[in-house]
Amino acid sequence: MSTSPEPMSPAQVEAARALPTMSTTVAEQGPLITAIEQALAAAGRRHDRARQQLLDEVDWLAGELADRIAELRDAYRSSETAWARNSALLTANAELRSRAIDPLTVWRAYYRDGAPTDGINLGLFSTEALAFAACEDNLRCAQGDNPGVLAWWSTEDDPEEPRELAVTLPGAAQAFGTGYFVVPVQVQDCHDPEDGE
Repeated sequence: MSTSPEPMSPAQVEAARALPTMSTTVAEQGPLITAIEQALAAAGRRHDRARQQLLDEVDWLAGELADRIAELRDAYRSSETAWARNSALLTANAELRSRAIDPLTVWRAYYRDGAPTDGINLGLFSTEALAFAACEDNLRCAQGDNPGVLAWWSTEDDPEEPRELAVTLPGAAQAFGTGYFVVPVQVQDCHDPEDGE
C-alpha cells in the first residue's frame, strides 16, 4: 500500500516556487566559491599567526618566569646568608654586652724586695699565665737558667690576694718566696670622683 504525500504548508509552497529562480549554474557560483575559499584561507593564516604569536608570548613568559624564579632563589640565598650573619652579630653583641657588664680583669706582675712599697712593676697582662711567665723569666734572668723548682703560693684562698712565686733550691727542704707577685686588677670603665681608691 502506498501512502500519499502530505500536503505542503503555504510557506513550503512559497519556498518551492522560489527555488527555480534561485538556482544558478556552477559556473555562476565559481567566483563566490573562490571568494569563500580565499576568505577561509586568509582566516586560517590569521589563525596561524595568532597561534604562533600566542606560542611566542608563552615562550617569552616562561623565560621571564624562569629569570624571576632565579632572582628569587638568589634573593632567598642572600637573605639566608644575611640572617646567619645577623644571628652571629647578635650573639657577638650579647657577648660584648656581658663583658661590658662584667669588669675587665688584667693581671699585674711586680717585684717587691720587702720594702713597704708597691714594688717594681713588670707589666699588666691579659692572662694570669702570661703574668706568671713574666715573673718566672725575670727570676731566671736574675738567678740563672736553673733557679730551682718553681711554684706559686697564695696566702689565702681569696683570688684577689697576690700570689707569690716560690722556689725550692736543689738540696733545700723548704721553698722560699722570691718577691715576685701576680695579683688580679679590675680595669675601671669610668672615673668615680667619690671613690677614694
